[in-house]
Amino acid sequence: MEDMLVQTVPASTRAIPDAIAHHAHLRPDAPALVSERRTMTWQELNDATSSLARTLRDLGVTPRDCIAFHCTTPMTLDDLVTAFGIMSACAIVMVDSTHPLPERRRIIERLAPLAIVSPADRDPSGLPLPCWTVSDGARLSGADPVPGRAPAQNERPAPGDAAVILTSSGTTAESKLIPVRQERLMVLAASVSERFDIGPADRMLHMYPPPFGMFSFTAVPLHSGGVTIISEQAEESAQLGLASWQAPTWTAGSPSRLAILADHMAATVPGSATSFRFVLSVGAAATDANIASIARGLRTQRVDFYASTESFFMAVDRTITARLRIGNDRGAGLPPGEIGEIQVRGPLVFSGYLDDPELTAAAFTADGWFCTGDAGRIESDGRLTVLGRLVEQINRGGLKIAPLEIENAIVAHPDVLEAAAFAIPHPTLGQDAGLAIVARPGAALTNREIRRWLLDRLLAAKVPRSIHTLEALPLTATGKVQRRALAALVMATHPGNADAG
Repeated sequence: MEDMLVQTVPASTRAIPDAIAHHAHLRPDAPALVSERRTMTWQELNDATSSLARTLRDLGVTPRDCIAFHCTTPMTLDDLVTAFGIMSACAIVMVDSTHPLPERRRIIERLAPLAIVSPADRDPSGLPLPCWTVSDGARLSGADPVPGRAPAQNERPAPGDAAVILTSSGTTAESKLIPVRQERLMVLAASVSERFDIGPADRMLHMYPPPFGMFSFTAVPLHSGGVTIISEQAEESAQLGLASWQAPTWTAGSPSRLAILADHMAATVPGSATSFRFVLSVGAAATDANIASIARGLRTQRVDFYASTESFFMAVDRTITARLRIGNDRGAGLPPGEIGEIQVRGPLVFSGYLDDPELTAAAFTADGWFCTGDAGRIESDGRLTVLGRLVEQINRGGLKIAPLEIENAIVAHPDVLEAAAFAIPHPTLGQDAGLAIVARPGAALTNREIRRWLLDRLLAAKVPRSIHTLEALPLTATGKVQRRALAALVMATHPGNADAG
């Protein structure tokens, strides 16, 4: 099976620089990147990325090295060119310049990259390695040769070399470091292209933040030869503006980000259709409110894309696309209808965490299944239902409560904008359900009204007693609710007060 997947990618395009050069040779004047102010052709992209790769090799950088890129969220066009240029020489790890300094230092100290590449407009002060300044997406300055190294001009990345060190999103624990080979990245891109019939005429709106699994989607146009639409400005409003007039045909984002895009499109693009053929909803379960907003604003097919950084996609619109089972805590498979952990194996599953054999061993069952940490069940019709993270499941005296079930019930209330359910300690039951809501502007909701609403839709035992109204929910960069942070915030703000709001 793995050989069959690899064969979907021509041998000449199984590494990032080779894929870019391939399209530059076939269609040199065709657009590769499009922003508000310029179009970069495949030939121009190849020239820029090759130039940066040559500069890095002159400094002594080899394909076995790793460079940290001090990027921003959202990524800009120059950021993307820089990222592809680094990946054309060695592995890259994305370090978000908007994150707190201790968090950036922690990633760099754990990974120990060779150097940090930082655009001139981002402050690298306090980072623990030499910083090389990049401008115009390709030109390095202030970079000294690596001590003890000779130029490495003849060393180009091979398909088996690492292209990127990804970080898991860390919603429930410290982020993990996951190396992805050049070949595997292009195989993933080919798989997405084939599954959704993506070709040279397609135009992807770049929405996914850089430190996480965005490279799986960003690599798709490198396989298909299509266009990436990406802003030159690091503001979400600029990214949204591109969707209105650059005619993207697809994008990928969390349900909350897609809902923001949909609201923008509803306000700016009239008619019964938009340019989108489809959108991929990834990273979190969509609430009913998200689904309604996306349908109203984007007016196209919304595809639920279930994936993880370690195993990429496992189900599309609940149809299982990987070798997958539901397992119990003893490593045995469960029959349809039983709730347990979603476990997967096969060629798209990663081979292990970076330099951490103990963590890698703990992530797999004795018979080789990767433990996703997600709760789910396989229905009688063979479709997959994902119920959220196992550690997010609320165990109320033995009753297992999926936070999404509570959230879907409350966001149907016309005065609720967003909501998140989470586990809180209970002296006799072990855990109880907590709930945080963000009300719509001008709404005046009481906890009594919220409970009445939920009691009409849920078992009484599933209705939270601890209800809190917040101005905003804490989110990760990919739009996932940080439930541990939310529970800690609520408990610190309202200790012992179940009715606080």
